[in-house]
Amino acid sequence: MNKALIFIFFLFSIGSSANNNEHSTSEKAVTLKTTTDPYRVELQISKIDNENYSFSIAIELDNGCYIISPFSNDTTYGHLEISYDRTDHLVVNDLLERPGSVEEFDPIVGESVRFVKEDTTYEQQLKVLTSNDFELKGSIWFVLEPRCTPEEVNFIISYNAGEMRVRKA
Repeated sequence: MNKALIFIFFLFSIGSSANNNEHSTSEKAVTLKTTTDPYRVELQISKIDNENYSFSIAIELDNGCYIISPFSNDTTYGHLEISYDRTDHLVVNDLLERPGSVEEFDPIVGESVRFVKEDTTYEQQLKVLTSNDFELKGSIWFVLEPRCTPEEVNFIISYNAGEMRVRKA
């Protein structure tokens, strides 16, 4: 009986140790969710190395809703825009879109438009240029179709003691 209890305790302690390691790995990514029907925006920052971070913006759209890709060449619709206050503390690299939006002809405006009709993630690599703490305000702006309403999600990226986080502004 004692051997069985010791064995169970041993298995439990190994399981707890594995869970602790898994938890510390997941702490490298900080997630903020902003919910407004009929879409959701999730912001996440993950550390790549001491200077570089990955900033991802996941946009979930309910059925029938869509937005216009920042890569669309049309001049009519309000494209998704990600903007940051001016800073000397950080370099923001090119934007990636996954999955890539598909260009299609829009008979309403008579030109090709890149519609985003499925859940999409936008990603930018951020490079920290200083060891000093700082905060940077940013926003995500788009027109939610077919409602035709402008939407804005404001956020703050903070860098404190070598760790970068994102939160709602």
